[in-house]
Amino acid sequence: MNWKIGVGIVLQSLNIWGELASDSQFMQVAGYVGIACLLANLAGCWLIASGERRRGAFLVIAGSMLFVPLGLLAIFGARQVLDEDNERQFYQGA
Repeated sequence: MNWKIGVGIVLQSLNIWGELASDSQFMQVAGYVGIACLLANLAGCWLIASGERRRGAFLVIAGSMLFVPLGLLAIFGARQVLDEDNERQFYQGA
């Protein structure tokens, strides 16, 4: 896992906290949906750390799509993980 994913998840957590603290019922519902996406991101981080880098990166990307533009940082980090994995496979096959 790289630092972009970690910072992106922290930003998303702060966004969810702000939504849940809102007086608007719509924003609170959005916060609960955001919690589900945050759990997907955390599961993706766990998969990346445990060696399932492709599945984890796809899970982080899917979980971060709701949080655009804040989620772009985590999406770029997950994309970097995928690129590193593809580069590693290319050089092992050559």
